Amino acid sequence: DLDAFEFNVAKMAKHCQDHRLAFRPHGKTHKCAEIAQALIRAGAVGACAAKISEAEAFAANGVTGILVTTPVVGKHKIERAVCLATRRPDTLFLADHPRNVGDLSEAAGAAGIRLNVVLDLHVGRKGGIQPGESALALAQLVASLSHLRLAGLQAYAGHASHCEGFAERKKASLEALAPAIETKWLLERHGLECPLLTAGSTGTYNIDSDIAGVTELQPGSFIF
Repeated sequence: DLDAFEFNVAKMAKHCQDHRLAFRPHGKTHKCAEIAQALIRAGAVGACAAKISEAEAFAANGVTGILVTTPVVGKHKIERAVCLATRRPDTLFLADHPRNVGDLSEAAGAAGIRLNVVLDLHVGRKGGIQPGESALALAQLVASLSHLRLAGLQAYAGHASHCEGFAERKKASLEALAPAIETKWLLERHGLECPLLTAGSTGTYNIDSDIAGVTELQPGSFIF
């Protein structure tokens, strides 16, 4: 089904380009480095990976610009994250808790590197730190640590994709992302640069792309 694949990739890439958004497709659907590289050739800035093992496999096969979309927790996984960042310094890692931020900083310092940290906001039905003041405090902590770099925010509201009907999906996504947008402006008012706000699954790509403040989409299943 190569023709359908290429059509779908071109359509999403053009949509992001037309809306001046970065395009970092999720790899959890295909789990294939060749597909991730094809998406990058089409204009993607990298690939999302659901966990550290997927990110390692992508990186080992030449994929760059990887965002690990769940927090890397625990000594063993953090050691793997540091090894990955040593090979691929542009890798982005999620965090949603002060203890985890401290652990990432300690490991990065021991390795003499700097990790890119994206704060995961609770805008759906999974994990993440609460938007607003809680996220601001965590962002300030990250910014204060010399071995971490605050890269931005993730606001992934996957539940919105499963709402029946475009109007219902739009309502759900707008309600979910509103606190994330407010948090982005909150950080910037406190002098913290927030160049990245990554959102947008396949089900809401044509909704989230019209929300001022969103900078990047991470759809995945659109290719199929």
